[in-house]
Amino acid sequence: MNARTEEERKLTSDEKYKKQLEKLDNQIELKAKMKKILSPEQMSKWEENQNQRKEKIENAKRKAKKHREEKF
Repeated sequence: MNARTEEERKLTSDEKYKKQLEKLDNQIELKAKMKKILSPEQMSKWEENQNQRKEKIENAKRKAKKHREEKF
């Protein structure tokens, strides 16, 4: 994880922007594929699970940041 963080710090703003666009394109592509496969009820549940997963990750990031700040 530290290596990835160091790598991201070395990226220019254009490279970071390009990376974000690629990530969004991948997310859009995945959602389109899932929409073709799943029923409307399943799609709703899948989107709900994705949102919960995203919230869980954000909470973990906040908790880790708070923990790091408390150390110093």
